[in-house]
Amino acid sequence: MNMVITDGNSENLHSGPLSKESGFFILYIWLLFISFSAIVSRMEILINKVLVILPWLQIILSVILIASILLQQTGIGVGGAMGGGDDSIHYTRRGMEKVLFYVTIVVAILFALSAIAVILTNK
Repeated sequence: MNMVITDGNSENLHSGPLSKESGFFILYIWLLFISFSAIVSRMEILINKVLVILPWLQIILSVILIASILLQQTGIGVGGAMGGGDDSIHYTRRGMEKVLFYVTIVVAILFALSAIAVILTNK
C-alpha cells in the first residue's frame, strides 16, 4: 500500500482490487495452476507406463527370486537344491553364497513392493 504525505495529510494511493500487486498475485496463482496441471498430466503418463511395466517386472523378479532361493540351498551345489545333501552343520556364509543371500533379500523386498503397487493401482 503506497502512502504519500502532503501538507500533513495522508492520501491512500491504493487503486482497489486490480492494483499492480494483486495483478502479480493473480498471475502467480495462474502460473502455479498451469504448472500443477502439467505435473499432473506428466504423472498420469508415468503411471500408465508403470502399469504396463509392472506385470513384466513381477515376472522377472519372481524368476530371479525362485532361482536365488533354489541356489541358496546348502549341500552338493544344484543337487542340494533338489533334495540331496543332508548336512545339518552350521557355518558362516562367505563369498558368493553371502552375495546370493543378500540378493535374495533385496529381490524379495522388491517383489513384495511390486505386489503392493499392483494392489494399490487396481483399486
